[in-house]
Amino acid sequence: MAPGLFRAALLGAFLIGSATPAPAHGWAVEIAPGVFMPYVSLGHPDDNSSTAADVEMWLREGGVGLDTAWNYHNQPLVATGIERSKRARESIFVTTKIPCFEREEIALAFVLDDLRQLRTKCEPRGEPPDARARRARRTDRAGAARSIRAPPRIERAPRVERAPRRAARSARRLPGARPRIARTGRYVDLMLLHSPCASHEGTAASWRALQLALGRGLARAIGVSNFAQADLAAAIDGSKALGGVLPAVNQCSMSIGHRDQPMLELCRRLGITYEAYSPLRHVQLSDARLLAVAKAHGKSAAQIALRWILQQGVPLATSPGASHEFTRQDLELDTFELTPAEMDALSAIGAG
Repeated sequence: MAPGLFRAALLGAFLIGSATPAPAHGWAVEIAPGVFMPYVSLGHPDDNSSTAADVEMWLREGGVGLDTAWNYHNQPLVATGIERSKRARESIFVTTKIPCFEREEIALAFVLDDLRQLRTKCEPRGEPPDARARRARRTDRAGAARSIRAPPRIERAPRVERAPRRAARSARRLPGARPRIARTGRYVDLMLLHSPCASHEGTAASWRALQLALGRGLARAIGVSNFAQADLAAAIDGSKALGGVLPAVNQCSMSIGHRDQPMLELCRRLGITYEAYSPLRHVQLSDARLLAVAKAHGKSAAQIALRWILQQGVPLATSPGASHEFTRQDLELDTFELTPAEMDALSAIGAG
């Protein structure tokens, strides 16, 4: 049995607009009601790696979480890896990110293009993702009443089926218009803003686009990435700069050698799940203190460095690449636990 970890506080004010089936969460943190994010996800930076093969191996070895982004320019390869793995869509947790834009309609166009690239389609069981949508009653020619779903009420706009650039050009011709959202069945489990915009107004516009995606069932939860304290503070100081909905996740760089403790503590106070990326960056795997703990547990130095993050209740995105051994090690991080003394010793490595 895996040792228990701290769980992030539930988001009382967070709204879920989808009835899409959740993956079997196992070792996971509940980032929003009914939405469980795995503690360990496979990251996919734009590093010219064999992305499709990495994804396929991760999923075949039992991994659940996948972390990618529109800016990585390899999401079609992620989609190929998912398809080759033969895993059911509902058994996988997909996190993606869109760039921040000053206009809501452009941000929404990137949401739709993100989903097109990932091809993460699933036919939900029970109610559709937009179960709260109004239902219309119509009568057929025989007079028998039948209930059908009413389409979402979206302002007039051109179809967004291909590149966001085309949608952006069309949007400029129709000020205030939003791209039309078709019910394709595509969705991701978590969609993030990759970083804040240069202005609070721009961030608010992109955040409204993510809220719309949430309400339409295109994402089961929404959050942010690389947000500093000032960016998050703007969401709660009364200015409502992010549109009034609390992010489920703030994904930031974190490792033994590099961390923002005040930001981590702020997220805990707000009930926002803090997630780590680049968990081995700025880590000296040859450090004697790290090696001593690794030897005591019969684990690698990298496993100890990752476990140090997880044991603080912080999920992470890792990059084992095409190595079967590294993949196996990353999927075994729930099989041991560090002592309080070991946690303190490791924390001291980056304290200076």
